[in-house]
Amino acid sequence: MLPAVGGLSIPGACVWTLTVWAWPYWRPTGAVPIRPQRQWAENLLKTRLLPRDYFDIAGKAGYFPALDGLRAIAIAMVLVRHWAAACRDHFHVHFILGNRLLSNICLNGWSGVDLFFALSGFLVGSHVLRQTHARLDEKVIRRYYLRRFLRIVPLYVLILLLCGFGLIPLYAVGGMDAFQFLVQMLFLQDYLGSPVLLPSWSLGVEEKFYLLAPFLAFFLLKLEKRMAIRLLWGLSAVPVVVGLLVMRYWWQPDSYGSFFWALRTPFHFAVAAILMGMAVALMKRDGLYTRFFHEHGRAVLYTSFALIIVVFAWRDWFSPYEDVTTQDWMATLLIIFLLSVLYATLVLCGVADNRLSRGWLGSRPLRFVSKTSYALYLAHYAVIPLSLWLTDALLTALHLRGQVASCALLMPVFFGASLLLALAMHLTVEKPFLLLRDRIRH
Repeated sequence: MLPAVGGLSIPGACVWTLTVWAWPYWRPTGAVPIRPQRQWAENLLKTRLLPRDYFDIAGKAGYFPALDGLRAIAIAMVLVRHWAAACRDHFHVHFILGNRLLSNICLNGWSGVDLFFALSGFLVGSHVLRQTHARLDEKVIRRYYLRRFLRIVPLYVLILLLCGFGLIPLYAVGGMDAFQFLVQMLFLQDYLGSPVLLPSWSLGVEEKFYLLAPFLAFFLLKLEKRMAIRLLWGLSAVPVVVGLLVMRYWWQPDSYGSFFWALRTPFHFAVAAILMGMAVALMKRDGLYTRFFHEHGRAVLYTSFALIIVVFAWRDWFSPYEDVTTQDWMATLLIIFLLSVLYATLVLCGVADNRLSRGWLGSRPLRFVSKTSYALYLAHYAVIPLSLWLTDALLTALHLRGQVASCALLMPVFFGASLLLALAMHLTVEKPFLLLRDRIRH
């Protein structure tokens, strides 16, 4: 027997609530008017708990629709990377689908994070450059920080709680003590490690940029326009130069893990792509160095994509298993910088050539993926164990064998599980806080 609330069963209460919310949308025009003494009921019926387009996830195109397409590509790269790594580790697949080039391309999807960085550098940089003027306005900065908080923190806290309390099936973090939780909440995981959710290291990098962005913009606006752009491009080269000098004269990584946590994730090494994105924001704002990209953006975009694919196919730059030398890790550091330059070029093409926004990069399917990209980024890693378990069960039930069948089946299972969790997180937590953020004036 289901419990009742106020004489109404819980299912009945749910139906009544949904009816109240939905009535203003489908009530026929010829309905009998409500009596004046029941005006309160009419007001209740007119109250919409959610906006009319709440479940329209793709929504309207933004100011730069092509950037939504690039963001969708970035999250797809990250998901493909972890799908390929799961195939390699769980099914002991040396070459994804039996092809070495395809395997390298998939495993190098980790670089999608740098595309995210370049996009963040441009979008956040454009915002702070627009809002920061001759002086640092305290109210503007407070609104900026509050908007960033509402964009990042609620969904981030949700996934931490889901992982920390073991609410995602089969995903184990070995317990989340107070220190680990504090590290995650202070966004120090890029320096102190991320035992709860590995991909969250990039949030530590971005949050530090968000904190510094208004002050960096204030400083840049004091400089001559061309000098400010050149300074940002110059600063973006400092991390790779420092990293190469460290490996050449002081310390050599002896494993994938040592390179990853010492030279890949820390803010002062990972910030290069963000600075490039902010340089693009300055170039777009002042109309400098953009004429060529405005006229030939499509050709440059496809050339950059081709170069990225060539770099990806060359080798697995982040292999944790192959015997690698210090020279290999130095090459990887140079490749990260090269890819960051190419990603900044993609962003510049996307904002300079309006034709790209009217093409496939600005399409509604890619915009749908873009709008859920943050939730997908946080959710996908935690569902890998569940996806592998489901795939093993399906392989047994369908009597399928072989590495190709295993990898091919894991892909829709993993992508589907990631999307389901991401949509649930987006609709229940992320979007309400985004609506609240949008009420705050820039």
